[in-house]
Amino acid sequence: KIELTEGLVGAGDYAGETTIYIEPTTPTVTIPLTSTTFGGTRTAVISHNVAEPDLTPVPVTVLANKFVNVDVGGLILIFNYTTRNVYIDSGYQTLVGNFVLNNMNTRATEITITSTAHAASITPSTTLYFRAIPNVGQTRSASATAAQLLDPNFVLQFSN
Repeated sequence: KIELTEGLVGAGDYAGETTIYIEPTTPTVTIPLTSTTFGGTRTAVISHNVAEPDLTPVPVTVLANKFVNVDVGGLILIFNYTTRNVYIDSGYQTLVGNFVLNNMNTRATEITITSTAHAASITPSTTLYFRAIPNVGQTRSASATAAQLLDPNFVLQFSN
């Protein structure tokens, strides 16, 4: 049994779970986790019923590089935004990631920071800049801090 502390929840097949049960016969398991807050310590408490378990310490690296289900405004429903980029600068010179829109262009289902260096340095006050370029029509731009992107009431508003 693995119990996750505040700020961590399971993802993927373990979505939303804070207590995860593993079959005793499973030799190796990978559990995707989502951090719900910035900063602080995260722990996983592992309980077992094996007399002498082989629980060799395992190094863990965490890279928080995704924001999910961010509401979006200002994009046109019928446009196909073929280029959806994320930049670290307001001049749109340093590309650090991309985003996926739902079929109504009303939600960024996933915003991924593909630059490992930039993902590792994001803080709540880091501003990210977004560009949505359609196959026809005008390019739309938006910006938001990382903290805003985590706020479930925030709307990422695009404009020309």
